[in-house]
Amino acid sequence: MAEVSKKAEYKFVEPQSKIYTFSDVLSEKRIIYQVVKMQDSLLVFVNDKDQMDCNNLALAMLSRFSDVPSCTTLMGNIMEQCGSNIARRLSKKLNKAVFLSFNLAEDRLLVPLVEKRLLEEIQRHPENF
Repeated sequence: MAEVSKKAEYKFVEPQSKIYTFSDVLSEKRIIYQVVKMQDSLLVFVNDKDQMDCNNLALAMLSRFSDVPSCTTLMGNIMEQCGSNIARRLSKKLNKAVFLSFNLAEDRLLVPLVEKRLLEEIQRHPENF
């Protein structure tokens, strides 16, 4: 009986996710942003350390029942609404689900600057979001 060898066929495909990192100094703190763009969603880390933490994770997604995206805290303190609020606004702006890991202390002066910088980056480089 003759042996039949079959060659497996394969092809290279482009990755479905893309990682984009940028940083800025806001209120004398170095803020690091890391964005993982996936097919229909986005994962955003905001941190003030070189190592990306994931101590707090919020998810906001669009709903057919409301104009305001639904939002929940997946990890971390549910009383900290800062990350959830930003995730909700990003989800509405980008029209996709947004996971946001916001790992900064709630500072009434810093948080608006952090969100503003993120929105500026979305306008400058929409292909990364």
